[in-house]
Amino acid sequence: MSTTTSAPLDLAIAEALLRRLGEDLALVIDRRFEIDGVRVERRSSKPTTEQGVHISFRYGVRNGDAEAHGCLLVPLPEAISMASYLLLSSEDVVSSKREQTQLERATKDALLEIGNFVSASIEAALRELLSKKLESKSEGCQGVALGAKPAFIYVQGEELLVATARARVHTFPEFELRLVFPIARVKLV
Repeated sequence: MSTTTSAPLDLAIAEALLRRLGEDLALVIDRRFEIDGVRVERRSSKPTTEQGVHISFRYGVRNGDAEAHGCLLVPLPEAISMASYLLLSSEDVVSSKREQTQLERATKDALLEIGNFVSASIEAALRELLSKKLESKSEGCQGVALGAKPAFIYVQGEELLVATARARVHTFPEFELRLVFPIARVKLV
């Protein structure tokens, strides 16, 4: 179940998180990483992936003892591109790796590093927007099959803020990414 919302605070949180993610990831991969066209909705269940395999960069948000969890969902080819750029791969190598479905160890390790940067970006944006006490930590990454829900700690029925946006890595085609943010829990912390 979902409810589309245009609540100013929801949109402000989503845009701040995604703006920071775009800026930080562009620095990390040393390429353009554009994000725009942010739409937000509140959901009482995790979203499913709608087009192909995705990588879920999982994160936890903490304020003292209170914890909440969410993820950033990125299509596999784009996640591979970011990991490959982090590994300083040439444009030709990045283009060829985008088609892979079986990842080599170095790419998997680079995806974990991208997850660390995602979490750090979320923490920085949350501290600017909401509270200096908020912390975020990467909880790894995983592949999510078409039609599946990402795996992260979640109590069914709790409200999630799901931000969907258009994005582009370097000169590759535009794609849709989703940020799943534990809005119900973060409000309590």
